[in-house]
Amino acid sequence: MRSLNRALAQQASFAPLMIRLILGVLFVLHGIDKFDTGLSNVEGFFDSEGVPLPALTAPFTAIAEIVFGAALIFGFATRLSAIVLGLIMVGAIIWVKNSAILGGAEQELAYLSGLIGVALLGPGRFSVDEAIDADDTVIDLRSNREADTRIRASV
Repeated sequence: MRSLNRALAQQASFAPLMIRLILGVLFVLHGIDKFDTGLSNVEGFFDSEGVPLPALTAPFTAIAEIVFGAALIFGFATRLSAIVLGLIMVGAIIWVKNSAILGGAEQELAYLSGLIGVALLGPGRFSVDEAIDADDTVIDLRSNREADTRIRASV
């Protein structure tokens, strides 16, 4: 089991990248789908679900999913993107899935949990934020046995 843990720990720096890529692509596709469906249809759906200001929230949601989803893919303005998309997911849970939080909002809750992880972990090493030094709190998830040993010795 230790060898598995060590092997996975050596790849930990890729975790934020993988989470960002998967979530980013999903959000971009959902945003594009709203345009393909027709914003008037999305607006009508939002209105039928009681979403406030559907004429504004439908296009905002579609554009935000594309723009902030793409930002997640590249790791640019990562934390802000995760927070904005997280708020959209909270809105979807409240207004669209409100009658059955655990009986219909599983997808939104899964997205939200990933977005919370990205907001807390940050963009990771493989990101535009890291390359341009825009997020000086990037956590280095690379395995560092010397640091691990010092931490254990101090406990």
